[in-house]
Amino acid sequence: MGNRSSSAAAAGPPPLLASAVMGDFSSFEREWNNAANVDKSSSTSSPINSIHDSQGNNALHALFSCRTQSPQCRQILDLIHNNSSEELLAQAYQRQNSLGCTPLWILVAYGNVDLLRRVQEIWANVDDDDDKKMSMESLLQVPNYQGDSPFLATCSQGNLEMVQYLREHVWTTITTTTTTTTLAEAEEEDEDPFAKAVVQANQKGTTPLQIVVGNHHVTVLHYILQQSTNKTSTELLRTQLTQSNPAGLSLFHICSERNAHEALRALLTFWMDSYPDGKDDLTHPALDQILSLTDKNGANALHVAVFCGNVEVTELWLDVIEKTCQKQRDDNNNNNNN
Repeated sequence: MGNRSSSAAAAGPPPLLASAVMGDFSSFEREWNNAANVDKSSSTSSPINSIHDSQGNNALHALFSCRTQSPQCRQILDLIHNNSSEELLAQAYQRQNSLGCTPLWILVAYGNVDLLRRVQEIWANVDDDDDKKMSMESLLQVPNYQGDSPFLATCSQGNLEMVQYLREHVWTTITTTTTTTTLAEAEEEDEDPFAKAVVQANQKGTTPLQIVVGNHHVTVLHYILQQSTNKTSTELLRTQLTQSNPAGLSLFHICSERNAHEALRALLTFWMDSYPDGKDDLTHPALDQILSLTDKNGANALHVAVFCGNVEVTELWLDVIEKTCQKQRDDNNNNNNN
């Protein structure tokens, strides 16, 4: 995918980048000043764009891959912004490394919410230019060369804090060429950027939701499903549940194959609760639609669970089927008695 493997912490990076990766402000400041003295004869050059490693990572790439969330990381970020022109900063933030990752891609993929929050604070205080706000919103969605979005990358790590932050503090407005609306207003109009991000596929046809289920990030899955607050977002997620991945497996098949019984229970609950006929959590049509989904070999999700010998998911499927059949029998008896 190119998230953690794209770290700026490659073998033998320049000292400036090495100190950024370590979150070492004193070393970074020293290396920055040394480099700035070399670049001061040029008005178009700065350490932010003149120093990069063999993978094309600049100081922002390096800083945003830092594992330590310390105040020194914020100090490094402030130093970079305070000593670089807006033009050079724009170039630095837009720079893609050899894997196509921008600095903000790295930041979101590594899940450093504190630094993302600080980036937002700095950009918000530049001025009231809407174009700059739009550019940050756009950069946070720029995929790498494989088509992986930053959101897909952080979902692959199961980073609930970053997923929540993006939903609640980044995708708070939807900007078009003529209007800007709040997320609440957009949801009322059945437009939800978060739901769209969840089902946005990369070049291989893989979506963040499929990654979350496949990696069994149940907490993130619960959060995503709980954000389905309008008809459009619900339909986007329901459609994703029934679609096959590049290997020909639906999300129900993936759960059965990997014995992800907690994820399967969450998906079944969402599917039944959001069924068009209303919140009737045990109906033959709802269950039949799921079990009619087959892989390339003609197997449904229950077949896969049994074939793989996955006891927990097999028991869950049989329990759901039994309860559904029992409910149908009870309904028939009630109708006959009436």
